[in-house]
Amino acid sequence: MSKLALEGENSILEFPDHEEDLTLVFNSSFPIDTIFIGRTYPFPMYRINRRERAGRHLFEYVLEGRGEIVIDGKKQLLSAGDTFFLSKGSEQSYLSDPSDPLSKIWVSVRSEYIDKMLETYGVTTGVYRANVAKKFRAIIDIAGIDSSPGDKFFVVADTIHEIITELSRSKLASEQNIISVIKNELVSSVYSRITLDALAAKLFISKSQLIRIFKRAVGVTPYQYLLGEKLSVARELLSSTQMSVKTVSDLLCFTDEHYFSYLFKQKTGKSPREYRRDC
Repeated sequence: MSKLALEGENSILEFPDHEEDLTLVFNSSFPIDTIFIGRTYPFPMYRINRRERAGRHLFEYVLEGRGEIVIDGKKQLLSAGDTFFLSKGSEQSYLSDPSDPLSKIWVSVRSEYIDKMLETYGVTTGVYRANVAKKFRAIIDIAGIDSSPGDKFFVVADTIHEIITELSRSKLASEQNIISVIKNELVSSVYSRITLDALAAKLFISKSQLIRIFKRAVGVTPYQYLLGEKLSVARELLSSTQMSVKTVSDLLCFTDEHYFSYLFKQKTGKSPREYRRDC
């Protein structure tokens, strides 16, 4: 067990032997109170339970290995190239795969300035796939340079800012990919049943997140989008085949013929039979 005395704080933190090369950068006149920088080396039994401690944000970049993290009760896998951000005041647990333990760089920071930056860029607790490897390695390198703490502090703070912008860019790209996946899944489910819970689990997000992301981008909820797709197919079947209204309803997995007819008329202004007659 190694110990690190924190300048500017009346405390000593203890770190297990697999957490090494820890560095503190401190400057009381700067808008960031304290920055801790460290490196986690592979350790099969590595496990962390983070429970609202110290009011610090934590940025971690996985260099090698595999593991998992639990956020809001949902498990996500970790692998080389992943960055996970844990906001202050939140609870998470994460651990290494014993057969391929994690090696990672981490940065812990406390600052109202960072709070506002994270809010502005929309960076929230989660796992990101962003182009930040060089930035995390640069922070480790800068921390090890024999120069004044003040010089290090400004460079590290600037690099953290760059990491946040990259995470924001990654989140936007990820959300666009999520929307594409949701659309494909919904279109593929026109002739079957699908639940948002199952779709959310497939994307490693909550049901509420799925609905919020989709509606913000598309303008309607996933249910409304799927209903539109089903009714579009229904119009095509009614106009080009001799299928009965009940058969069309069953084929598109509506609850029953009457509910299908109600939704169809609400959308088109005509009942299914009226629509077929006028085609």
